[in-house]
Amino acid sequence: MRIAVLTDSTANLTDEQVQRHGITVVPLQLVFGDEAFSDGEDMSAEDFYQRLATTDQVPTTSQPSAGAFVEAFERLLQTYDAVCAVLLSGKLSGTVRAAESARAMIGDARIAIHDSAMADYALGLQALTAAQMVSQGATLEQIQAALPDVARRSQAFIVVGSLENLRRGGRIGGAAALVGTLLQIKPVITLRDGLVEVHEKVRTFHKALDAILEQLNRDVTARGVKHVRVIHSTTPEAAAAFAARVREMLPEAELSVTPLAPIIGVHTGTGCCGLIYLCES
Repeated sequence: MRIAVLTDSTANLTDEQVQRHGITVVPLQLVFGDEAFSDGEDMSAEDFYQRLATTDQVPTTSQPSAGAFVEAFERLLQTYDAVCAVLLSGKLSGTVRAAESARAMIGDARIAIHDSAMADYALGLQALTAAQMVSQGATLEQIQAALPDVARRSQAFIVVGSLENLRRGGRIGGAAALVGTLLQIKPVITLRDGLVEVHEKVRTFHKALDAILEQLNRDVTARGVKHVRVIHSTTPEAAAAFAARVREMLPEAELSVTPLAPIIGVHTGTGCCGLIYLCES
């Protein structure tokens, strides 16, 4: 059975990963005023953060239309026997609902839609796992059964300059945002049960990065860690310096450094840095 793997642009996969694993990516939309850009197609992450840092416009995002999913599903089903769609947390976006609407419009049971309960590379890790399982001959049912465990083993921690954008976009509770603003702290956010939560409140950016590394060290000791990605919407130099600290802790791990997915960056703003990694157990 030939199975196509599809995800959305918040998975933050590199072009090399997409091509090597044959993954189809449906873009979300980045909106600046009257201008809309397809994430990763019309606007790169680098271009997005450059514009975000130099404009007074507050960007917004838009999920893919059901029509975009219909087009992708129908095209893939001309070549493949089934489609496994691994998508951004349904608690953060209507992307899953749009895909479900598209499946209902097509009326084809060969389309499996999986709510990853994750975002950015924590979503990407599930899409990559699905593609790897396809290459090993797994069935659609086996892939669907395995992905929740990948979500359980995934960790995501990001230092944000302010919780205001997340509050304004409805991605975090008003009380948490108010506390962060009043205390002038640097919050570390995480993903838990598909939602953005405050993991820790720290006084400075550097101490917040230290807190993330302390959590990484605990997970290395207790669970083992192999795949690690540094994500950032800060300067490349700051991200590289943080990555060097991670490399000292995990010299054998697979480590990459990329900008934070722009769709997530809309809600976190500039000046972010963090880690997404996969535990072995």
